Amino acid sequence: LYPVGGMPGPSDVSDVPEALSWPAIELFEVRAQRVQPSFQITAEVLPHVVAIHRMTGGSPLAIELAAALVAVLPVADIAAEIAADLDFLQATTRSAPDRHRSLRVVFEHSWQRLHPKDRDCLQRLAVFRGGFTRDAAFAVAGATMAELASLVAQALVVPAGGDRYERHPLLRQYTWEKLVERPDTLARTSERHASWTLGVAKAAQAHFDTPSGGAWLDVLELEHANLHGALTWAAARPDATTLLELTRALTQFWIRRGHLAEALRWYDVLLHRTGPLEGSPELARSLQRHAFLHVLAGDTVAAEALLARSLDLARRLGAENDEADALSVLGIVDVYRGRYADARAHYAAGLVLARRNGYQAAIARLLNNLGDATFYLGDAAGAKAPYEECVALERALGNRQMTSNVLGSLALVAIDEGRSDEARRHLRESLVLLRDLGITFSVPTALEQAGKLATALGRPLDAAQLWGAAEALRASIRVPLEPFMAPQQAAWLARARAAADAGFDVAWSAGRRWSAADALDAALELTRAPS
Repeated sequence: LYPVGGMPGPSDVSDVPEALSWPAIELFEVRAQRVQPSFQITAEVLPHVVAIHRMTGGSPLAIELAAALVAVLPVADIAAEIAADLDFLQATTRSAPDRHRSLRVVFEHSWQRLHPKDRDCLQRLAVFRGGFTRDAAFAVAGATMAELASLVAQALVVPAGGDRYERHPLLRQYTWEKLVERPDTLARTSERHASWTLGVAKAAQAHFDTPSGGAWLDVLELEHANLHGALTWAAARPDATTLLELTRALTQFWIRRGHLAEALRWYDVLLHRTGPLEGSPELARSLQRHAFLHVLAGDTVAAEALLARSLDLARRLGAENDEADALSVLGIVDVYRGRYADARAHYAAGLVLARRNGYQAAIARLLNNLGDATFYLGDAAGAKAPYEECVALERALGNRQMTSNVLGSLALVAIDEGRSDEARRHLRESLVLLRDLGITFSVPTALEQAGKLATALGRPLDAAQLWGAAEALRASIRVPLEPFMAPQQAAWLARARAAADAGFDVAWSAGRRWSAADALDAALELTRAPS
């Protein structure tokens, strides 16, 4: 099809003179100036022009049609409209040939010339959002290697590295409309797509706490658009089973990569359709997971209401393990609200239930939470024993993510008690696990811990950089500093600032520009044993 494989353009550029050296960007400016002579591509406009180039595949026709609209719309609005509607780009001049008056006409003209097998394959592949792998194309759409090769030869599908393929976004939109015209094929292909997506999500879930955990999180990031498509399909089904399984499998991915808003959205959808779950232990567990997500997002009011429902249901069912889990999350709500005595009471009650039933995972979680409540009450020595019991149990269970978290907490205890070498060891192991697992969500906390170690070691400017990086990352993934950590963080900040002769704010600003990977590298360098 004509729009695929158009003129080259920048993939990510912020320099206007450089951008104007690309034919697609230059064409946009020239054509826009025909309808608005004063138009110029500025640094503010450039990202939207680049987005138009990406969405249209650099099609000269599409770029000309989009540029003709600058007389009536801001470029940002043009880009947004193109993303939403294939028919938006209509020729504004009557002199254009009929077959070039809109992208839809171009698509339709080319579509009719395709071999029926190619049309059929493209329609079925439209169920994928974003890209897809060769194996996924066969599993979901029945696309053979020969069929993919035919589509690649016609530039309808583009190799994207490895065994992955992509399509022009507007071509995908057009072929999706064609697939919708075949409801039986749409139903079958959508069900296979959801089944394939669930399989990927479950495979990733099984590997989260293994050495390949980070790679599996990357797989889910790559398939993010397909996950969204499968969830959307599952949410519209009368049976909520697939939606439940998908949300359950993806919860840790959403948490670990900081996609809390997305997680909350899908749990809201799931729990508005609790009919099939009503009165079941699975409802109690879903309510707990939803509550925990609200806690992480800072909404303890919503979390407490969900936990009240979960606890009531677990007790009515006599499900002591689910009751222990609910008490664990309820204690976290107490900690967020500064009710440390209430938190310890809930943790103690949960530990009684978990120990009685040999529920090792809950025992470990509750020990960690008990250590947190004790530590933030100002009793670092008292927190050490539950932390140490917890980390030993988490190692035995193979839970590398929680092992990392608790080692970070033990590092804080060691810092508080003046044992810097021990703090280095604990924090270094915590950071290595965190890096290997590819967890974004926990990085800000780890950087804040490293900043406290830097301050204790007499390196306040290093602390400032680490805290600046943590602040920027928290903002980017929308994870605020936990309220129970704020007083201690403020005290360490004051200590570091007082120790710095000058340059503290400059160092903080420099840290804010670091990537998460660069910040982790800096924290790891800090934890090297002195030579």
